[in-house]
Amino acid sequence: MGKYLVVVNPVSGRGRGMRRLSMIQRMLGGAGHEVFVEPTCHAGHARELARAYHDKVNGILSVGGDGTCHEVLNGLPPGSITPFGMVPLGTGNAIAKEFGYKDDPRAVLEAVLSNSVARLDCGEMDSSRSRFLMMLSAGFDALAVQRLEEQRSGPIHMLDYVPLVLRELQRLPHYAIRVIADGEDKGVFSYVNCANFRSYGGPVEFASHAKPDDGVFDVIATKLNIRRAFPRLIAGAFFRQFERLPGVQRFQAKHIRMEPADGSEIPMQADGEYRGMLPVEALVAPRSVSMFAPRDYLT
Repeated sequence: MGKYLVVVNPVSGRGRGMRRLSMIQRMLGGAGHEVFVEPTCHAGHARELARAYHDKVNGILSVGGDGTCHEVLNGLPPGSITPFGMVPLGTGNAIAKEFGYKDDPRAVLEAVLSNSVARLDCGEMDSSRSRFLMMLSAGFDALAVQRLEEQRSGPIHMLDYVPLVLRELQRLPHYAIRVIADGEDKGVFSYVNCANFRSYGGPVEFASHAKPDDGVFDVIATKLNIRRAFPRLIAGAFFRQFERLPGVQRFQAKHIRMEPADGSEIPMQADGEYRGMLPVEALVAPRSVSMFAPRDYLT
């Protein structure tokens, strides 16, 4: 029988993570597996736990939001074949949405019990300084993530973004982001999203054609004035039509460089985590991570 690490963010989901443990322990323990439960105590703890356990267990489960799963990914050493999965409890839950888990922990547990594992791409930033699974973006959303991280003092909800977004929108600068894709200068944009997953989080979707195992980023970019175009841009994202909007470009690339075209400070975020200011280089690491996924996702 196998051994599994369960990393629980006790804050995520307003405390529901600890309550989900009984189901996890019942299903895995009932099948004869040994379960190690480790609650996170501080930022970066999930990364430390994944690094410490990765070669001692058959898999890792992240109970929390996309941020906790992002930490687990970055705790696994490059080349690790230890599969990991997510029991969704967070705000965006883009990973769970990609796999069709929604809010049911049994789906990922059934994938664990059947050893249903997908080999997926991930992005590597600046020579593996950090990895991301879902997306890397620069511009307005990264500014919102930065401001929220500065202000948050506990669990967050999607509605927490609304007043923050409206406030920041009023003073948003027109960013000038130069994009070099596979060595080709694509021009200067006000917003850029390098997507590996279709889902951005919640009901929002920017890259409807992205596939996490095709070896390329789907790059979604616009030169529009975000303040003026925001209503139709956000409507396009909610109705999965963002790529088709006038003024929005889509292209694919294996290697991306984003840099300020005018020397200004431009924030970036990866998987919903603030990652500082541009410039940044990112490349696709094809099928470099293993994730528990439903069998119908693999077909």
